[in-house]
Amino acid sequence: TKEEAEKLMASGIQALPMQWIDTDKNEQKRTFDNPIDVLHKSRLVGRGDLEKVDVRSDSPTISEEGQSLIFSFAAAHGLSIKSADITNAYFQGEKLTRPMLFRQPKGGLTKYDGDDGMQEDNYLLAQVPVYGTRDAGRGFWKKLRKAFINAGFRENRVFRALYSFTDKDGKLMCVAGSHVDDLLWANHPEAEHIVQKVLGEFEFGKIDSRNFTYCGKEVATDKDGNITITCTATTKKLVPIKIAPGRMKNVTANVTQDEETQLRSVVGILAWIARQCRPDLSYRVSRLQSKVSKATVADLKECNKVVAYALENPDIGITFKASGLDWDTCVLCTINDASHANELEYIKAIENYEPFRSQSGRLLALVSPEVLEGKESTVHLISHNSTLVKRVCRATLQAEAYSLQSGVEQGDVLRAAIADLYGKLDFKDWETTAAAHMQMVWITDCESVCSALKRPVQAKLADKRLQIEIAALRQSLWRKSGEAAEDPMYLDDKPDERSCSDMIFWIDTDVMLADCLTKQMDPDVLLNTMKSGIWDPSQPIESLQKKRIKQMQRSKKKRDDWEGEKRVTVQNKCYKNKFDNSLVDEAED
Repeated sequence: TKEEAEKLMASGIQALPMQWIDTDKNEQKRTFDNPIDVLHKSRLVGRGDLEKVDVRSDSPTISEEGQSLIFSFAAAHGLSIKSADITNAYFQGEKLTRPMLFRQPKGGLTKYDGDDGMQEDNYLLAQVPVYGTRDAGRGFWKKLRKAFINAGFRENRVFRALYSFTDKDGKLMCVAGSHVDDLLWANHPEAEHIVQKVLGEFEFGKIDSRNFTYCGKEVATDKDGNITITCTATTKKLVPIKIAPGRMKNVTANVTQDEETQLRSVVGILAWIARQCRPDLSYRVSRLQSKVSKATVADLKECNKVVAYALENPDIGITFKASGLDWDTCVLCTINDASHANELEYIKAIENYEPFRSQSGRLLALVSPEVLEGKESTVHLISHNSTLVKRVCRATLQAEAYSLQSGVEQGDVLRAAIADLYGKLDFKDWETTAAAHMQMVWITDCESVCSALKRPVQAKLADKRLQIEIAALRQSLWRKSGEAAEDPMYLDDKPDERSCSDMIFWIDTDVMLADCLTKQMDPDVLLNTMKSGIWDPSQPIESLQKKRIKQMQRSKKKRDDWEGEKRVTVQNKCYKNKFDNSLVDEAED
């Protein structure tokens, strides 16, 4: 009642307003080709943005890498991938430890629910988390986490909101994750009763299997068990930026406020699509993101070109092949590349761009062990990234080394997360225990970096920062599996690669998957691997032929230059002799 509410407010409790939020549940599914009907939904939420109480509000959600691990686990073991949406999730969260008082929304509640007992001046006192309040998500996450732990799952300490269950023999039986109230999992039949323990703690809507939409992306399983992840619906909603006809030719003109708003919106959507399942878009999106702060009409036109490219094939995605990859024997590959000094970086302090930045491209993938022999291998892409190397690199070797170092560090984190799924990660010595669980292969197309890391004695470099990076990489590369990293100075020879926790391979640029993440080019090599789940890292005969032709051309040029220099030298000597003889004749005269 009003009187009871006034007593609570007098004790310092804040009364928050409420409002109705109307949504269309079919909005994400609707496209120009599929104009489905509107499905209305109204939700009563509290105005948590007006709350003055300082409460902890973080609530972990599963990352893209975590989701990809679940897709890979399901495909590799021939399991059905499943998803479920918890009904009114926040209301099923942990009970509040503090009283929360709400005023009725505008118009009151009686006209909506027909409850004559709800008077216009009545307030609502919440006992469970309410949508819109600061800590509502955290309250639900704590309840969900507790349900997983009580059922026997292990919470991943590297990727939060990722859970795993192993049997008494250490076999991984189930991997699950949560993104707020959306669950994603795959399990062996023997672990079904463990999953049901978690599901029994909550009220669920429909449980989807094999083909569904999860967090905005489409998950499809074919008859062979291959799982493909796409963002078709979101891609089809992309709309080019409107540019006034009179401004099209003035490419150096700064964008208007309206155009900048459109640019930020479109680039944001493109970035989300690229992050989920379109690494072929990553470089061009990264470049657009660096231009948003001081964009020109030329950048708007480039953005529209990227939109057109994405719309050409909206069904492109990542395939997790059902056969050919065994989680017990596969290796983790970090595939890295870099382009040198071709990019610009916007410096906010001077409100302008600075040139000569390099671009780094990185792919992390679970790969079948055939890759160790340079043979055709099954690939499950887990993570990808294209980003600017902000430090100016004076040479290609420097850019490639920085890119590789970043890829190796990200690979160490992913390897630790996988080891923790099996319960084999010692957090106090996480690098060593993770390395003992899975071998990591570094793949680069820079032969100079590869040889610098393999040579017995580290070469002295003028750039101290680069020398530190090379030393750090060598320390990991020369480490035996299960042992702590040592200084290579104390080893006479590099240990056998099969006994090491990490190894490095050089591959030809023509088969480098990360090449299109560093520059604008034809991404066919990457797209073929994304579609088929197969990658052949061996050097193509065509590439070998091209290199031999270039070598012959360089040799011929050197030979021609040498012969030319020799002719000039002979002519000079003849002239000198003739000149010296004439001086002798003059002296005799």
